[in-house]
Amino acid sequence: MSDEFGTCCATLKELISTKEFSPLIEVGDDGVLYMSVGIMDNGKEDEEGMVDYPVFYCPFCGTQLQEQDEEKT
Repeated sequence: MSDEFGTCCATLKELISTKEFSPLIEVGDDGVLYMSVGIMDNGKEDEEGMVDYPVFYCPFCGTQLQEQDEEKT
């Protein structure tokens, strides 16, 4: 497993380090790598929230990146 996300392959490293756009895969404030999987209405007018899910394996090379921690998910 990687100590730092993006060390498994150049594609993931480029994706999480770019400032050119807002990626659907990013590291959360809690240090967990998340993928945005949808948008939901959060009950406020004209506001939507992203639905994020932890990524356990790199979607580009298949390397295990983190283990499921029930306290974080």
